[in-house]
Amino acid sequence: MRILSLQSGTSADGIDVAVVDIEQADGSQTPALRLTTVLTTSVDWDEHLRHRILAAAGGAAIGAQELCELDALTGQAFAAAAEAAIRETTAVDLVVSHGQTLHHWVDAGGARGTLQTGEASWIAEACCAPVLSNLRAADIAAGGDGAPLMGIFDRAWLGESVRAGRPVATLNLGGIANLSVLDAERPDLAWDTGPGNALIDAVVARATGGAVGYDDGGRIGAAGRVDEGALRALLEHPYLGLAAPKSTGRETFGLPVVDRAAEGLELADLVATLVRFTARSIADGLRANASTLPSRLIASGGGVHNPALMGDFGRAGPAARGARDVRRLRRRPGLQGVAPLRPARLPHLARRAVRASGDRDRRCAPRRAADLWAASGHPAEAAPRHPGPHRLGEPRGARRGRPMTAGLADEGNGVELSHRSILRAIAGLGRTDFDNIGIGAAGVAAAPAATHELIALLRADFGVPVAVLTDALAAHAGAFAGGPGTVLIAGTGAVVFAIDAAGTISQVDGAGTWLGDEGGGSWIGQAGLRAVMRAADGRGPRTALSGDAAALVGDIATLPRWVSATGAPARTLGSFAPTVIARAALGDEVALGIVDEASRLLALACAAPRGTTTVCITGGLSSQPFFRSRLEAALESEGLGTVPPLGDALAGAALIAVDESLPLEMRVTRG
Repeated sequence: MRILSLQSGTSADGIDVAVVDIEQADGSQTPALRLTTVLTTSVDWDEHLRHRILAAAGGAAIGAQELCELDALTGQAFAAAAEAAIRETTAVDLVVSHGQTLHHWVDAGGARGTLQTGEASWIAEACCAPVLSNLRAADIAAGGDGAPLMGIFDRAWLGESVRAGRPVATLNLGGIANLSVLDAERPDLAWDTGPGNALIDAVVARATGGAVGYDDGGRIGAAGRVDEGALRALLEHPYLGLAAPKSTGRETFGLPVVDRAAEGLELADLVATLVRFTARSIADGLRANASTLPSRLIASGGGVHNPALMGDFGRAGPAARGARDVRRLRRRPGLQGVAPLRPARLPHLARRAVRASGDRDRRCAPRRAADLWAASGHPAEAAPRHPGPHRLGEPRGARRGRPMTAGLADEGNGVELSHRSILRAIAGLGRTDFDNIGIGAAGVAAAPAATHELIALLRADFGVPVAVLTDALAAHAGAFAGGPGTVLIAGTGAVVFAIDAAGTISQVDGAGTWLGDEGGGSWIGQAGLRAVMRAADGRGPRTALSGDAAALVGDIATLPRWVSATGAPARTLGSFAPTVIARAALGDEVALGIVDEASRLLALACAAPRGTTTVCITGGLSSQPFFRSRLEAALESEGLGTVPPLGDALAGAALIAVDESLPLEMRVTRG
């Protein structure tokens, strides 16, 4: 059985993905199982979505709309990460998703409820597999604390070692730190000790205006001195005195805890104090709750990469008090041996986890692969049936810190990256008996020589005709099945392509963040942040956007640095656009003015080409109902009507592969 696992911890620093194979190792009624690692990887969160997650988890007041959006967007992000892993491996039999924790309700020393976003239906649809989710809620409903859940795996992994000697402990240094103690003489014990990286990350992010999210390599803490008074105050936190098992989260250990105990410290001293506090809370918790100190402690999670934290823990923890072996793991290793995983010993969680979505026909897997690649001589077969998960404001396939596609105009290795990604996509089909290949690619117009080189490589690989055109025109071909009409692509940027009945092709805007893209996501985000800056120094009216920006970066004065820090200002500005649109929908006058002006500019761009009055709206902004309604009203005022797309860019690429009579043929390169 092949299982794909999705996990994002309280630090929300990425989505961890693992694919494992599980086989029965014997034929008994309660067989031991053999686990083999197939793939492990980590996918970064979209930066703006991560800020929204952390704001909600940190106690920001959010309404039903924001909660709904977070649930859908995190579900789409999990789905995209899972789908990418399946492309690199093969179809899976089951997906297990932990979700992204926003709140863990603890009252009177016990967990009463928990909330994770990441709607599992998105994952089920993307992966064509049943999804196991709501694990923490199921644990609480069955009488548990909802966290930590790793004890199930640890018992299966280390059970034989425990039976052979002294207890073994595992430590996960995520946003919240948790311990499992496995003892042959006593029931397994697992609990959250308190903060892991959460407080350190939070103070670094606040001090740098969000430009830096953690203490890289422990350098900041290593340069500071521990404030003993602040440390004593932190160690008096009532949670630390509760007996295990217990669980906690950011709602208990957030910035208010730091500010009450350690106000006024310089950043380096504050981080050093929090490092010591984290190490002490773990070590003290282990000594207080483990009846026998473990002979071995195995540490994993992001905190193991912080030498200052590991050093402090080594001095304060079981390494100095009895544990002879403290090991650090980047990830749990692939399990090549036999792990005794006996159902009778598994906690209630494994029996009561909630499955989101029923079983799907396994034929769904090749269907989805075909949806991802339009490389067929039969357009109807290749036409996508489902748009697939994507992030608001970004074209499909975008990932933070990476180019949206392997653009052919990349002077370094554009052809190589494009060729490699195409071969991977075709390999995912599990077939090579197609008659044509159609490609919509970035950078075609700017790199004709690279386009011909790519075509030559694919002809040599597959021996079939290849047709290539720009990704934007592929979107037009899909939207109008190759016929006349106007396509507005409104994502981070904004560009209009129109083809009239005579076959004349017009392009409006698409000139980039500094000179164009008027009305697009980066324009909206920039206008919103400018309004915040004007409100801050008295040049403009007050706006609720100011609070949103403060939640994002802390000090409003650091906004310019935040925009430039990523090296991708257009995407950074665009990440604020959903917030502007949300505030406009809630009636903020400044935000509403920005949205209406963006709609007017986009409508003017659509009206500029002559000869067509039908507009198809695509791109990330089109998925925002409020924005779309304002945009459609602006288009109507220009005498333009809207129609839904007949297909997307993949359908367009499939179409140009086999039809050379389309009006946009002059823009197609063939070989």
